[in-house]
Amino acid sequence: MNKGKVVNASHLGDFHDGWADLIEGMGSKSKDIFNEVEKQLVLRNMPDVKIESAILKPERFSKEQRVFLLTRTHPGVTATILIQEYGDDLFTSWRTYIKKPINWNFLSKLATLSFLIAMLHYIVVTGINTPLVYLNYLIMVESIKLVALSLVIVFGLIIFASITGYIIKKDSKAFIRWEVVLLILIASGFIAYNFLDMGEIYQSINEEINTYKANTQNQNSIVQFLSYFFGYFLFFVFITGLLGLLIKFRILYFLIIESNIFDRLDITAMDFSVHKSILRALDISGIDITKLRLKRDFKGGRKDEDV
Repeated sequence: MNKGKVVNASHLGDFHDGWADLIEGMGSKSKDIFNEVEKQLVLRNMPDVKIESAILKPERFSKEQRVFLLTRTHPGVTATILIQEYGDDLFTSWRTYIKKPINWNFLSKLATLSFLIAMLHYIVVTGINTPLVYLNYLIMVESIKLVALSLVIVFGLIIFASITGYIIKKDSKAFIRWEVVLLILIASGFIAYNFLDMGEIYQSINEEINTYKANTQNQNSIVQFLSYFFGYFLFFVFITGLLGLLIKFRILYFLIIESNIFDRLDITAMDFSVHKSILRALDISGIDITKLRLKRDFKGGRKDEDV
């Protein structure tokens, strides 16, 4: 259990649930009750919960500070427990905060993928004294363009054949036979090849190789690689945000960790444990807990859920 850690209270997240009461004439017992609450929390053996005594500050550079007990659990959940003298009285309070942490595990995977692709891109494009690799790269790119355009034409001709069949014979599949599809594939490749003027493209590749050799001699390898890496990383982050928006209507869905149904149950269980630990500590210290302010509702892992 950590002792004396300084925590910035403004980084705890959004308030989720809490309870407090003022016990008259018991201020002198604050230290003993603080230690007893800590003991009761440890005795509960809460799974995946970290217990620590910490110094909380309202802001990073604030001079104000108070000693709290903290219980933390996944994802980004912190319960703060305050037991302190308030004049002659004892003030006791617990408050739970939830912060949506960044999904570093997912981002590290994106970074690893970006690094590998950037490395491959660097090797292929810069060539590293292998112009033959760059030549193959150029041919591959142009070939991909040829295949992509051919597929577009194929789909276009198939749609045209379907519409024609429906208009003439009231059957959209009337002209969609294997010999027609084969003819469409051949025609599409021929049209795409001539549209892109692939013969001239392949002839001009040699000129690009010569230009490439001259340009790569003066390039800063590290800067170029980093530009590839960050470019791919930002691209993948953008695509991930777009997928989150399309799938869950939340752009940060994959980039932050949100609580699932089991996490929310664990949050509620931790709140109950904290509350009952405080009550038990007060009872052991000779305080009549039947006279304390009741907490009737507990949040169910979300602000709009009561249990």
